Amino acid sequence: MKKVAIIIAGIGLGIWTYFLFAGENNVYRVVVHGTNPVTALSKKQLSQIFLKKVEKWDHGKEMHPVDLLDDSPIRDVFTQDIHQKELIKIIAYWKKEFFKNQIASPPQMQDEMGVITYIESDSGAIGYISSSIPIAGHNIKILSVNN
Repeated sequence: MKKVAIIIAGIGLGIWTYFLFAGENNVYRVVVHGTNPVTALSKKQLSQIFLKKVEKWDHGKEMHPVDLLDDSPIRDVFTQDIHQKELIKIIAYWKKEFFKNQIASPPQMQDEMGVITYIESDSGAIGYISSSIPIAGHNIKILSVNN
C-alpha cells in the first residue's frame, strides 16, 4: 500500500512540475520597487543581478536582489529559466563566493509576501514572485523579461 501511495505522489509531483514548467515564464514575475524607472530586463541581465555581478542600476541606485528559500518551487523555476542551471549549482556558487571572496548570497525570504515587503522597503531591490500573487495595493511593479 505504501508503494502505491509513493507512486501516486511521484506521478502527481511529475504532473505538477510539468505544468509549472510549461507556463513559459507565466509561473513567476520579476518585481521591483514602484519608483524604479526600469521596465524590462533580459534573462542575462537578471542572471548577472542575482549572481551579484552587477551592483548598480543604470540610474545609479545600488541593486539589492532578494531570493526565495532554496526549497521554493518558484525559486527552482526562476533559477532554471534565468541562470540555465539547476538550483544546486547556484547554491554551490554562493558557497564558493562566500568562502573565496566573502560575498554573501542575496537574502532569502520565506514567501512571496516577504519578497514584496522587502522590495517595498528598498527602492533598489529586485525579486521574483509567483504569478498567482496579487500585487494591487503594493508599491511594486512587474518587469518584462526578454530573452
